Amino acid sequence: MKIGSARNVAASVACLLLTACSLLVGIDPDLGVRASADGGAADAPAEASSPFWDAVAADVPPAKTPVWPKEGVYQFKQADLKPGSDRILGSTQTYTNGTVTVHWLNATCFELTLSPRNGFTDMMRFCIQNTDTLVQQSGERKQTLNVFGTQNVETFQVCSPGDPYFSYTLPADGGWPHDCIGQNRDTKTGDSGFRTTGAYVHVADETLTVMGRQVPTRHFRSRLTITGAQTGTNDNEWWFSLEDAMLVRWLRDIEIDYNAPIIGTVTYTEHEDMTLVAVP
Repeated sequence: MKIGSARNVAASVACLLLTACSLLVGIDPDLGVRASADGGAADAPAEASSPFWDAVAADVPPAKTPVWPKEGVYQFKQADLKPGSDRILGSTQTYTNGTVTVHWLNATCFELTLSPRNGFTDMMRFCIQNTDTLVQQSGERKQTLNVFGTQNVETFQVCSPGDPYFSYTLPADGGWPHDCIGQNRDTKTGDSGFRTTGAYVHVADETLTVMGRQVPTRHFRSRLTITGAQTGTNDNEWWFSLEDAMLVRWLRDIEIDYNAPIIGTVTYTEHEDMTLVAVP
Protein backbone atom coordinates (compact mmCIF):
# COMPACT_ATOMS: atom_id res chain seq x y z
CA MET A 1 0.00 0.00 0.00
CA LYS A 2 2.33 2.59 -0.17
CA ILE A 3 1.88 2.92 3.36
CA GLY A 4 5.23 4.32 2.94
CA SER A 5 3.76 7.62 2.03
CA ALA A 6 2.08 8.04 4.21
CA ARG A 7 7.44 -11.36 29.38
CA ASN A 8 9.30 -12.52 38.48
CA VAL A 9 9.31 -13.38 38.49
CA ALA A 10 9.54 -14.14 34.98
CA ALA A 11 12.40 -16.15 34.12
CA SER A 12 11.35 -14.54 31.02
CA VAL A 13 8.02 -13.38 30.73
CA ALA A 14 9.02 -12.16 27.59
CA CYS A 15 10.85 -14.83 26.14
CA LEU A 16 7.71 -14.27 24.81
CA LEU A 17 9.54 -14.65 22.04
CA LEU A 18 10.33 -11.74 20.36
CA THR A 19 8.01 -11.30 17.73
CA ALA A 20 10.48 -13.13 15.87
CA CYS A 21 10.08 -15.93 18.18
CA SER A 22 6.83 -15.13 17.48
CA LEU A 23 0.83 -12.79 15.44
CA LEU A 24 -3.74 -11.67 14.61
CA VAL A 25 -7.37 -11.32 13.70
CA GLY A 26 -10.15 -8.79 13.19
CA ILE A 27 -10.20 -5.59 11.29
CA ASP A 28 -12.34 -2.59 11.83
CA PRO A 29 -13.86 -1.46 8.54
CA ASP A 30 -13.63 2.10 9.82
CA LEU A 31 -9.87 1.93 10.19
CA GLY A 32 -7.70 2.88 7.35
CA VAL A 33 -4.52 2.59 4.67
CA ARG A 34 -4.11 2.99 0.98
CA ALA A 35 -4.35 0.44 -1.79
CA SER A 36 -6.82 -1.46 -3.82
CA ALA A 37 -7.22 -4.89 -5.33
CA ASP A 38 -10.10 -6.89 -6.71
CA GLY A 39 -10.84 -10.42 -5.60
CA GLY A 40 -13.63 -12.89 -4.94
CA ALA A 41 -15.17 -13.27 -1.52
CA ALA A 42 -13.62 -15.80 0.83
CA ASP A 43 -14.42 -16.96 4.33
CA ALA A 44 -12.16 -15.80 7.13
CA PRO A 45 -10.03 -18.49 8.78
CA ALA A 46 -11.50 -20.17 11.84
CA GLU A 47 -9.18 -18.21 14.10
CA ALA A 48 -10.58 -14.98 12.81
CA SER A 49 -13.64 -14.67 15.01
CA SER A 50 -13.44 -10.93 15.52
CA PRO A 51 -16.51 -8.96 14.46
CA PHE A 52 -14.14 -6.54 12.76
CA TRP A 53 -12.86 -9.11 10.32
CA ASP A 54 -13.18 -7.97 6.77
CA ALA A 55 -11.04 -9.88 4.31
CA VAL A 56 -11.54 -11.32 0.86
CA ALA A 57 -9.23 -13.28 -1.35
CA ALA A 58 -6.96 -11.03 -3.33
CA ASP A 59 -5.59 -11.63 -6.78
CA VAL A 60 -2.57 -9.37 -6.69
CA PRO A 61 0.35 -9.78 -9.08
CA PRO A 62 3.82 -9.47 -7.52
CA ALA A 63 5.36 -6.04 -7.68
CA LYS A 64 7.73 -5.56 -10.60
CA THR A 65 10.10 -3.61 -8.40
CA PRO A 66 9.98 -4.46 -4.66
CA VAL A 67 9.02 -1.51 -2.48
CA TRP A 68 9.90 -1.46 1.21
CA PRO A 69 8.41 0.33 4.25
CA LYS A 70 9.06 4.00 4.74
CA GLU A 71 10.89 4.99 7.93
CA GLY A 72 8.70 6.41 10.69
CA VAL A 73 6.18 5.63 13.42
CA TYR A 74 2.96 3.88 12.41
CA GLN A 75 -0.08 3.98 14.70
CA PHE A 76 -1.99 0.77 15.50
CA LYS A 77 -5.21 0.01 17.36
CA GLN A 78 -6.39 -3.10 19.23
CA ALA A 79 -9.12 -4.25 16.89
CA ASP A 80 -11.19 -6.95 18.61
CA LEU A 81 -13.47 -7.27 21.63
CA LYS A 82 -10.82 -9.03 23.73
CA PRO A 83 -8.49 -6.42 25.24
CA GLY A 84 -4.85 -6.61 24.37
CA SER A 85 -2.90 -7.65 27.45
CA ASP A 86 0.07 -9.34 29.05
CA ARG A 87 -0.58 -11.14 32.35
CA ILE A 88 1.54 -12.82 35.01
CA LEU A 89 0.81 -13.85 38.63
CA GLY A 90 -2.54 -12.10 38.60
CA SER A 91 -1.06 -8.83 37.36
CA THR A 92 -2.53 -7.74 34.03
CA GLN A 93 -1.51 -4.82 31.86
CA THR A 94 -3.94 -4.03 29.08
CA TYR A 95 -3.68 -1.90 25.98
CA THR A 96 -5.83 -0.54 23.21
CA ASN A 97 -3.32 1.38 21.11
CA GLY A 98 0.22 0.73 19.97
CA THR A 99 2.88 1.64 17.45
CA VAL A 100 5.19 0.01 14.96
CA THR A 101 8.40 1.92 14.26
CA VAL A 102 10.48 1.38 11.14
CA HIS A 103 14.13 2.45 11.35
CA TRP A 104 16.49 1.79 8.45
CA LEU A 105 20.06 0.85 9.46
CA ASN A 106 21.49 0.86 5.95
CA ALA A 107 20.34 0.28 2.39
CA THR A 108 19.28 -3.33 3.00
CA CYS A 109 18.45 -3.74 6.72
CA PHE A 110 15.94 -2.11 9.05
CA GLU A 111 14.45 -2.57 12.51
CA LEU A 112 10.70 -3.12 12.91
CA THR A 113 9.72 -2.44 16.53
CA LEU A 114 6.29 -3.43 17.84
CA SER A 115 5.15 -1.55 20.93
CA PRO A 116 1.65 -2.51 22.13
CA ARG A 117 2.00 -0.43 25.33
CA ASN A 118 4.36 1.80 27.25
CA GLY A 119 7.26 -0.17 28.71
CA PHE A 120 7.03 -2.94 26.10
CA THR A 121 9.00 -3.07 22.85
CA ASP A 122 9.60 -6.03 20.56
CA MET A 123 12.22 -5.29 17.90
CA MET A 124 12.84 -7.47 14.86
CA ARG A 125 15.88 -6.79 12.67
CA PHE A 126 15.11 -7.51 9.03
CA CYS A 127 17.38 -7.60 6.01
CA ILE A 128 16.42 -7.82 2.36
CA GLN A 129 17.49 -11.10 0.77
CA ASN A 130 17.42 -11.99 -2.92
CA THR A 131 16.04 -8.50 -3.61
CA ASP A 132 12.44 -9.44 -2.70
CA THR A 133 12.39 -11.20 0.70
CA LEU A 134 12.51 -9.91 4.27
CA VAL A 135 14.53 -12.17 6.59
CA GLN A 136 14.75 -11.66 10.35
CA GLN A 137 18.32 -11.97 11.58
CA SER A 138 17.82 -11.15 15.25
CA GLY A 139 15.46 -9.60 17.76
CA GLU A 140 15.34 -7.88 21.12
CA ARG A 141 12.35 -7.68 23.43
CA LYS A 142 12.07 -5.46 26.53
CA GLN A 143 9.27 -5.37 29.10
CA THR A 144 8.68 -3.56 32.36
CA LEU A 145 6.33 -5.55 34.62
CA ASN A 146 4.69 -4.72 37.92
CA VAL A 147 4.98 -7.92 39.96
CA PHE A 148 6.23 -7.56 43.52
CA GLY A 149 7.61 -4.24 42.45
CA THR A 150 9.09 -3.21 39.13
CA GLN A 151 10.60 -6.03 37.13
CA ASN A 152 12.54 -5.55 33.91
CA VAL A 153 12.86 -8.36 31.40
CA GLU A 154 14.99 -8.36 28.26
CA THR A 155 15.00 -11.11 25.67
CA PHE A 156 17.62 -11.46 22.95
CA GLN A 157 17.19 -13.82 20.05
CA VAL A 158 19.19 -14.93 17.02
CA CYS A 159 17.68 -16.76 14.08
CA SER A 160 20.18 -18.68 11.97
CA PRO A 161 20.57 -18.53 9.09
CA GLY A 162 17.57 -16.24 9.34
CA ASP A 163 13.77 -16.48 9.38
CA PRO A 164 11.91 -15.20 6.29
CA TYR A 165 8.78 -13.25 7.18
CA PHE A 166 7.65 -11.80 3.88
CA SER A 167 8.41 -12.15 0.20
CA TYR A 168 7.00 -10.67 -2.96
CA THR A 169 7.57 -14.15 -4.45
CA LEU A 170 5.44 -16.88 -2.90
CA PRO A 171 7.50 -19.54 -1.07
CA ALA A 172 7.78 -22.68 -3.21
CA ASP A 173 6.93 -24.98 -0.30
CA GLY A 174 4.19 -22.77 1.08
CA GLY A 175 6.35 -21.30 3.81
CA TRP A 176 9.59 -21.58 5.75
CA PRO A 177 10.77 -23.29 8.95
CA HIS A 178 11.59 -20.91 11.80
CA ASP A 179 14.26 -21.68 14.39
CA CYS A 180 15.64 -19.17 16.89
CA ILE A 181 17.80 -19.40 20.01
CA GLY A 182 17.11 -16.90 22.77
CA GLN A 183 18.35 -15.70 26.13
CA ASN A 184 16.21 -14.03 28.77
CA ARG A 185 17.55 -11.56 31.32
CA ASP A 186 15.32 -10.84 34.29
CA THR A 187 16.14 -8.37 37.06
CA LYS A 188 14.44 -10.64 39.63
CA THR A 189 15.17 -14.19 38.50
CA GLY A 190 18.32 -13.95 36.41
CA ASP A 191 19.05 -15.47 33.02
CA SER A 192 17.35 -18.34 31.21
CA GLY A 193 17.70 -19.81 27.75
CA PHE A 194 15.08 -21.06 25.29
CA ARG A 195 14.53 -22.16 21.72
CA THR A 196 11.62 -21.33 19.46
CA THR A 197 10.77 -23.54 16.49
CA GLY A 198 7.87 -24.12 14.15
CA ALA A 199 6.40 -23.59 10.71
CA TYR A 200 5.79 -20.19 9.15
CA VAL A 201 3.29 -20.59 6.31
CA HIS A 202 1.59 -18.50 3.65
CA VAL A 203 -2.16 -18.59 4.32
CA ALA A 204 -3.47 -16.54 1.41
CA ASP A 205 -3.30 -13.21 -0.35
CA GLU A 206 -6.20 -11.17 1.00
CA THR A 207 -7.65 -7.72 0.66
CA LEU A 208 -8.23 -6.04 4.02
CA THR A 209 -10.11 -2.88 4.79
CA VAL A 210 -7.55 -0.69 6.50
CA MET A 211 -7.94 3.00 7.23
CA GLY A 212 -11.00 3.00 5.03
CA ARG A 213 -9.19 1.56 2.00
CA GLN A 214 -8.92 -1.82 0.36
CA VAL A 215 -5.36 -3.03 0.89
CA PRO A 216 -3.91 -6.09 -0.88
CA THR A 217 -1.99 -8.12 1.70
CA ARG A 218 -0.01 -11.34 2.03
CA HIS A 219 -1.19 -13.28 5.10
CA PHE A 220 1.26 -15.54 6.99
CA ARG A 221 0.72 -17.75 10.08
CA SER A 222 3.18 -19.19 12.58
CA ARG A 223 2.61 -21.82 15.26
CA LEU A 224 5.75 -21.81 17.37
CA THR A 225 6.83 -24.07 20.25
CA ILE A 226 9.08 -22.83 23.04
CA THR A 227 11.44 -25.28 24.75
CA GLY A 228 14.22 -24.98 27.29
CA ALA A 229 13.98 -23.11 30.59
CA GLN A 230 10.65 -21.84 29.31
CA THR A 231 7.98 -23.98 27.64
CA GLY A 232 4.84 -23.03 25.80
CA THR A 233 3.39 -21.77 22.55
CA ASN A 234 3.55 -18.59 20.52
CA ASP A 235 0.86 -18.33 17.83
CA ASN A 236 0.89 -15.46 15.36
CA GLU A 237 -0.82 -14.08 12.27
CA TRP A 238 0.82 -11.42 10.10
CA TRP A 239 -0.56 -9.36 7.25
CA PHE A 240 1.95 -7.45 5.11
CA SER A 241 0.95 -5.00 2.41
CA LEU A 242 1.75 -6.16 -1.10
CA GLU A 243 2.43 -2.56 -2.06
CA ASP A 244 5.32 -1.77 0.27
CA ALA A 245 5.76 -4.84 2.56
CA MET A 246 4.62 -2.84 5.59
CA LEU A 247 2.94 -4.76 8.41
CA VAL A 248 -0.71 -3.67 8.51
CA ARG A 249 -2.09 -6.13 11.04
CA TRP A 250 -0.75 -8.61 13.60
CA LEU A 251 -2.39 -11.13 15.95
CA ARG A 252 -0.45 -12.83 18.72
CA ASP A 253 -1.40 -15.31 21.49
CA ILE A 254 1.37 -16.50 23.82
CA GLU A 255 1.29 -18.84 26.80
CA ILE A 256 4.53 -19.74 28.55
CA ASP A 257 5.34 -21.65 31.75
CA TYR A 258 8.57 -21.49 33.72
CA ASN A 259 9.80 -22.26 37.25
CA ALA A 260 10.43 -19.41 39.66
CA PRO A 261 12.13 -19.64 43.07
CA ILE A 262 9.73 -20.32 45.98
CA ILE A 263 6.64 -19.79 43.81
CA GLY A 264 7.07 -22.76 41.49
CA THR A 265 5.47 -22.80 38.06
CA VAL A 266 4.49 -19.41 36.74
CA THR A 267 2.42 -18.80 33.61
CA TYR A 268 2.73 -15.78 31.36
CA THR A 269 0.12 -14.96 28.73
CA GLU A 270 -0.10 -12.31 26.08
CA HIS A 271 -2.69 -11.29 23.49
CA GLU A 272 -2.64 -8.64 20.80
CA ASP A 273 -4.74 -7.96 17.74
CA MET A 274 -3.48 -4.75 16.24
CA THR A 275 -4.46 -3.04 12.99
CA LEU A 276 -2.87 -0.06 11.30
CA VAL A 277 -4.78 3.19 11.70
CA ALA A 278 -2.29 5.94 10.76
CA VAL A 279 0.93 6.24 8.80
CA PRO A 280 3.86 8.69 9.19
